[in-house]
Amino acid sequence: THSGKVLWRLRMSFVKGLEVFESGERLLLWGASTSAIVLDARSGDVVCSFSGHSHPISAAALLPDGDGVATGDFDGVAWIWRCSTCEALHRLDHDGKVTGVVALDRGSTVVTSTEDGSISSWDVLSGRRLHTKLRDPTRVMNSVRGLLPIAGSDAIAYYCLREVVVWNATSGRVSQTLTAHPHWIENAVVAPGGDYIVACSGSAMTIWEAGTGRQTHVLQDQREAPGHASGGAPTRCSIAI
Repeated sequence: THSGKVLWRLRMSFVKGLEVFESGERLLLWGASTSAIVLDARSGDVVCSFSGHSHPISAAALLPDGDGVATGDFDGVAWIWRCSTCEALHRLDHDGKVTGVVALDRGSTVVTSTEDGSISSWDVLSGRRLHTKLRDPTRVMNSVRGLLPIAGSDAIAYYCLREVVVWNATSGRVSQTLTAHPHWIENAVVAPGGDYIVACSGSAMTIWEAGTGRQTHVLQDQREAPGHASGGAPTRCSIAI
């Protein structure tokens, strides 16, 4: 609407995430409960309620076909749902809490991450697990953060400590490990089109080419906050592209 008028209000105890379907006509919401709901964006009416989880939902994502939703929970269970029928298609079992869910740009694969640092890819049509990248036992910290689909490819990017990793969900192999960011990475994004990956901490930003892994720029505030030079925890940062 162009008037700025409030169309409707929804009362929930806690909203953890919201996704807008590509058509703009529906919204996916989830919070501190075991259900995710799809709402009509104009009326606020509930179109679907996905209620197969026994523990609170920790992550969710829309599938590119406009009719699919993937959700994951704190008990290590993920589901793939169909919006047109409000039914569950596949249950995806994990060994630990699901921390991230993302659908690849081409739509036939979903990627999930768990709290132990493992990543798995799944076939949307069959629910079959394709590949799993296990945690690195040599690392003290293995948390996978920010599952990011790379447009036009079968790869996703994620970040951990000072590096960004590009993982091919079809082959199950790491294609790029992007390093040399000066501090612990607080946030990262993939540029529209999938050509560049950008990571930031409180006082620095690093840009790489997604295809080659070549670092193109490191932008750093010379008024660096105390503690950053020695690897201290950065202040939070955000990136808009």
